[in-house]
Formats: sequence, C-alpha cells, structure tokens
Amino acid sequence: MQVKSLSILVVVALVLFGCSSSQPNGPASPDAPANQGAMNVAGSPKDASDWSYTPPEGFQQQSQMDKGDTVFNGPKEDGFQTNLRVKGGTNPKQSAEQIGKDILQKISSQPSITVKEQEPYTLADSDCYTWLVAKKGKSGKVAEQRQFIVVKNGVAVLLTMTAPESTMSKWDQALADSLKSFHWGR
Repeated sequence: MQVKSLSILVVVALVLFGCSSSQPNGPASPDAPANQGAMNVAGSPKDASDWSYTPPEGFQQQSQMDKGDTVFNGPKEDGFQTNLRVKGGTNPKQSAEQIGKDILQKISSQPSITVKEQEPYTLADSDCYTWLVAKKGKSGKVAEQRQFIVVKNGVAVLLTMTAPESTMSKWDQALADSLKSFHWGR
C-alpha cells in the first residue's frame, strides 16, 4: 500500500507539471462558480480525517475533478494562467518530508525542471514539507511551482501554486495568508 500511495502522489505531482506549462491555459470557464476567497475546498468522505482550505482572495474555481481535487485560477500574468491546485489523498505511510523528497527526486531528473528550495514546514500543527521548482516550457518561458504536502492521520493533501517565474514572489504573502485557513476538521 505504501508504494501505491507514493505512486499516486508522484503521478499527481507529474500531472500538475504536465498541466501547468508556461503556455496559456486559457481563461476559467464562464460556468465555473466564482470564488472570492470564501469557498472552502474540503476533503473527500473517503479521507480518514476531514480537512478544509480557502484559496487566496480573487481566485476562481476552474474545475473540481473529484471531491478534494480542485483547481482555482488567479489572474493571467505574462501570458500564463496563474493557478492553485488542491489535491487530497489517503493512506500515506511516509512522512510529508519523505514523500516530498521522493517526488523531488523523480521530477528533478527532468532537464526542464530546477529545484530552487525545499524545507520542512508546519501547517495546521501537522507534518508538512514544501518546495519551489522552476520548469522551462517549450516557449522558453519559466513557470514556478510552490508545493506543500501535509500529512496527518493517514491523509495527505498537496497544495500547488503555479505562476510565471517573474511573478511568483508577489504571491508569497497571499499564499502564506491563505495557508492559515488550512485546518483539519470542518
């Protein structure tokens, strides 16, 4: 089960990179519900522990692939759709740090990806690991992803903020403020 859970998280990280190129993703669907920072994304009923999170103000829900797997679009910057993806999963048998390091080991072998920073973190009094990577797209533009994986009681949640390299630093405070909304239970 440990290998299966880790494989799922690695696939999630790789899918996020595949979906978050430096090419424009296009605007959010006009049918997507607006999110002005008040909507919570909540964990799946399958999760061993409920969790919720409120994205930065102004981000609009683009899609919800499954309960606990949601994409929010921020503003379009430098021809790129800034976005935040929140993905929940169950049954990790490793710490957040070990999962994060395993993911980084897998993705850092791609020549277009540079790991810029990584460190243990605390989120909602829980085991968390964070990292920042840059990915150069085919157009030559660089997108950055700041990712957080938090683990508690057999539940893992991956939060990924993606923005152009030229604008990521301006999102640091908004992301830090929104992370304060993350909590276990509803």
